[in-house]
Amino acid sequence: KKELLLEDCRGIVDDDAINLIIHRKKEKAIPISDRVYCPKPSCNFLMSDRDLPLDYSIDPRNKSVAVARKCVECGLCFCKKCHFPWHYKQTCHEFKTSESYLTSDAALFVSLVETQGWMKCSKCETVVQRNGG
Repeated sequence: KKELLLEDCRGIVDDDAINLIIHRKKEKAIPISDRVYCPKPSCNFLMSDRDLPLDYSIDPRNKSVAVARKCVECGLCFCKKCHFPWHYKQTCHEFKTSESYLTSDAALFVSLVETQGWMKCSKCETVVQRNGG
């Protein structure tokens, strides 16, 4: 058995297939527990939790450390805890009850997840739908 190299595929398969192969190889190289996807729907870039830039901020109200991550692809800052856009000076709970969140696409998606009965993977927290068993 020999690993099929991308160079061997060029000219045989189209660029979309090549890009998919590259994406899948990168995905496979990141342990499931370390996978983080950018929460911005138009980006959804896969990153390793170990490689993500972090920004530590002190919440002045309760002196706890809040951690923001930054997507290496699109630059979006998002919360390490809840994976929603960064909500500095608000706890995750406060953000999820705010007007800006309640009218967002993220809230609409969470509502869809709940009504459809979908679950989050216990390892990577990606939303999944059971298709049997």
